[in-house]
Amino acid sequence: MNDPKYLSKIGSQNKIIDYDELIKEGVSLIQKFSGNKWTDYNYHDPGITFLEQICYALTDLGYRTSFKVEDILMINKDDFDLKNQNMLFPLNEILPTSPLTLNDFRKLIIERVEGVKNVWVEVIKDNSMGLNGLYSFYIQCEEDLSEEEILITKEKAHTLLMNNRTISTDYEHINILNQEQIEISAIITIDPFSLGESVLAEIYNKVDKLLNPEIILNDIDSILEKGYDETEIFSGIDSKYGFIDPKQLVHKTSSIYQGEIKETINSIDGVIEIVEFKIFKDGVEVYDDLISFNENSYPSLKKTIIDYNEVNEKIIFLRNDSEYGIDSIILSQLYDSLIIDSKSSYNKELKKSFLENISGRFQKSEIESYFSIQNELPSIYGLRKDELPKNSNPKRKSQSKQLKAFLYFFEQIMANYLSQLANIRCFFSVDIEKSYFGQIPNDIPDLDKIIKNRNLEVFEKELNEIEDNSSLINKKKHQVIDHLLARFNESFDVKILSKLIDLYDENPDLRKLLDVKVKYAKHILELGKNINKGFNYLQPVKNNENISGLEKRLKLILDINSVNSNKLSQVILKEIKSSNSKNKWSKKTIKINGGINIDVNSVPVSNYNSKDVFFFTENEEDFKSLMIYGKKRRSYKVIDLNNKSRKTFNILFNSPTSSIPSKIFESNSKDLCASIINDSIKKFSKLNLNSQGFHIIEHILLRPSQVTKYNNVITNKEGELLLESFVKSDFENQKDIRSDIYTNTRLKENYKLNKTTGSSKFNVIVNDLFGNPVLISKKKFNTENQSNIYINQLWEFFKNSRINGLDIKEISKIEIDSNPQNEFPSNFKYSNQISIICPNWPDRFQNKEFISYLKLNIEKYIPLHVDFDLFFLNLSEMSFFEKTYFRWVREKQNNNVKVNKLSVQLIQLINSYNKL
Repeated sequence: MNDPKYLSKIGSQNKIIDYDELIKEGVSLIQKFSGNKWTDYNYHDPGITFLEQICYALTDLGYRTSFKVEDILMINKDDFDLKNQNMLFPLNEILPTSPLTLNDFRKLIIERVEGVKNVWVEVIKDNSMGLNGLYSFYIQCEEDLSEEEILITKEKAHTLLMNNRTISTDYEHINILNQEQIEISAIITIDPFSLGESVLAEIYNKVDKLLNPEIILNDIDSILEKGYDETEIFSGIDSKYGFIDPKQLVHKTSSIYQGEIKETINSIDGVIEIVEFKIFKDGVEVYDDLISFNENSYPSLKKTIIDYNEVNEKIIFLRNDSEYGIDSIILSQLYDSLIIDSKSSYNKELKKSFLENISGRFQKSEIESYFSIQNELPSIYGLRKDELPKNSNPKRKSQSKQLKAFLYFFEQIMANYLSQLANIRCFFSVDIEKSYFGQIPNDIPDLDKIIKNRNLEVFEKELNEIEDNSSLINKKKHQVIDHLLARFNESFDVKILSKLIDLYDENPDLRKLLDVKVKYAKHILELGKNINKGFNYLQPVKNNENISGLEKRLKLILDINSVNSNKLSQVILKEIKSSNSKNKWSKKTIKINGGINIDVNSVPVSNYNSKDVFFFTENEEDFKSLMIYGKKRRSYKVIDLNNKSRKTFNILFNSPTSSIPSKIFESNSKDLCASIINDSIKKFSKLNLNSQGFHIIEHILLRPSQVTKYNNVITNKEGELLLESFVKSDFENQKDIRSDIYTNTRLKENYKLNKTTGSSKFNVIVNDLFGNPVLISKKKFNTENQSNIYINQLWEFFKNSRINGLDIKEISKIEIDSNPQNEFPSNFKYSNQISIICPNWPDRFQNKEFISYLKLNIEKYIPLHVDFDLFFLNLSEMSFFEKTYFRWVREKQNNNVKVNKLSVQLIQLINSYNKL
């Protein structure tokens, strides 16, 4: 069994300020390393005197180091961006993410969309294609909204949801719930000392909350009082107006007992007895104890306030055996005050302060200033300014300077330490490149007399040059960024990128690796928040904005700067000119200066009169090789032709896949040839850079769009089709029809005969309670008698199904209405699957190690429940794919019916590609 790993306990930090302990350890080290050369360790010994002063100086350094962290980081009280530069983010910025759970989505809409009272999210499991990752939203709006305001509220909710869609999920429906109005008619005896208006206001308020539990937006103090810790509070969505207690997010009220309402009324102070009690739903009295509500509705309590004395059905109070007269104005004021109190936290933006009430106690100079020990040594050493007598001999003066120089090395180290301490926030900065900080210990008396050039400004510059060694700074900065990332349990390995730079770049710039890592660190909060976020397909994608969190992270890790909306193939295609009869390639022999003949691929000589550069590619491998070797100088060679009439220079290009070189340019100027080579190298570098990228296709978005029609199919146990939808419609409408099948088929009068248009035959239809046809038989009958027999059979079938407790889903299913022009493959994996489409021609995308690194990072950061396939397409395949894909993006954005056809085409393309 392996031993457990743990962090070793750090020793006491007080030792550095324990002067006696430092002296003791210093003497011990002197004894250990001096041997017989030092025999006197008493206080009168000069070495011990120096040790004492150095130890005293060290306690000063230790004392300043032990200052509170805010004293060191928040010096000067300046505008240094401590949060972003040092990545010292507070919990309320680190923990929040884009919505992940169903409750996250509920909180997001309730808090961010004005006019929403509550919202519920349903995972759609009952769909014709058996897909996972689809959601429906049911929004309960505030009751005082107009029809126009409700539409605006719905659109705002939809926009908010699309901007926070998680990868490999989508929204099928956003429904505004209808009201089912509940009205209470009652006679209630109240306490003789109670105010009737107050009791009635409480009844309205508490019964309303019983039917529709209230959602409160708490401030930080309130939510902490409920027993939640800060980690629980700030995890989830980024709350702007308040925190919602998860316990409030209960299921929508689908039914309630009249007894619950009566019990709530009885619990109100002042109520003595409910003498008479009636409940009305949408104006119809409810006699059953259980009151049920439709799935697409919510109960709304009718509150008779302003017109209290004008309505028939209302709550009447008896006090002292007399009817209490309600004052509508007082009732309105009392009820409004209850409502206002419960909504006191709405639309008040949370105060999120960071270090606002914290400040350092010192200026930078107070931490950084170094006080020389030479000013504290006895006068006998002559180290203070002008301390030696003027008549001192040269030897005595030299000895003083020599001692001063000896002590200077110790003091320079201590002075640098304080400078590093004062600049610790700059050391741990994302942007500031300086890693080492030092200062001249100016407090040393007559320092300029022991410095070689005697100019302290020049000396300080030379000192900084020693400290600011570029390679050393680069290495240290990498370590600093690694440390900052580690705080977030993140890492950024540059080994693969470093190898690729060495392999493919002619002049490797290792500084670029640091820039890539810094850029990643600057996006760390965004990457954490949007780790599972998808893109908003209803909005355009521009400049690497509105892309999924996965795509953003991969592009930062892989140092891919191409804009997603660009067609990767177009970057190359617009540079390619196909061969024709005028520039057809052929094998030619040229004689170079010196009499050597070589064979080359060449276009007709007349074509070289322009400044065009010609590259020969015969197949895909030649093209891919050109992308690698076109940016390497060693692939080009300028040759001097053996031409007596005029100086002629050719540029030959050669790559490992070519059997012979290609003549790409001709000129009478060697300098022009050199310039053309430089331009070509830059061109291929740019082509590689701009054609790097990939496209992420979420399979769930390729499913049939909502314009697809669905059909309810009812069968018996033998699988025989009995009825189907009268009208094919969207899936949600068909769900509503199915949920009412037992209700609509209960009464025989809902079954009707229907004569087929243009025919003498009959079929059977089933109407809903309002007389609208909802189901129809596919069977047709020659006579009314045959039709009536079938009606009896259907009625018996549904009756027995109800008696046997059969779920309606056992005898019916909702199927997609078949359309031969729009058939979606049944074997395609729509749920929890993405395809990543990459080009196979950029230099890095041809490297097996890079491909493995790409795959490794996809596996690392893709949501656990989502699988992926990786495809690498050649230029021709990518061009055709992108034409289809970007047309699909446009149609998807506009929600056009053409999107289905394009979705099918994309599915067919993906199925035709070879997986990595």
